[in-house]
Amino acid sequence: MNFSYTRFIEIGVAVATGLTAGGMSYITFVEAPCRAKLSAADQVLHFRTTFHRAMGVFKPAGIVLVPTLIVCARLTGKPLYYAAALPFALFAPFTALTIAPIYKQLLTCPSPANPKEEEDVKALVSTWAKRHAVRTFLAISGFMCTVSACVLLEGHE
Repeated sequence: MNFSYTRFIEIGVAVATGLTAGGMSYITFVEAPCRAKLSAADQVLHFRTTFHRAMGVFKPAGIVLVPTLIVCARLTGKPLYYAAALPFALFAPFTALTIAPIYKQLLTCPSPANPKEEEDVKALVSTWAKRHAVRTFLAISGFMCTVSACVLLEGHE
């Protein structure tokens, strides 16, 4: 394959994984701590306001990145792209098993009406933030593997 064409693909994959890691990091390090300072009712409202937009960005990114990284590994002969695909491949099962139940609760719960309900909502949001931080770690790991693979000049062309 043409070297410049392959490099173009590698740079595109690096940008896509970087944007995903950056977006996940923003949620973990900015949005989640700010949300934690809100009242329970506002936490629910904020979560519902941002949830669908975030899912509209991160779900397709997770679906597209894995096969793209695998194709990039095959085209370049750089196995680090396989390593980069692994953390992104873990997104779906990790989310389905540990975070989706929290999504369902936060999207369907009524606005908290008493102190016990407020505590429950705050605990849910806190648990969600911690689990989201795991996904952020996965995204950053995938990005770091992608950057490492991209700067390697070895592999077959």
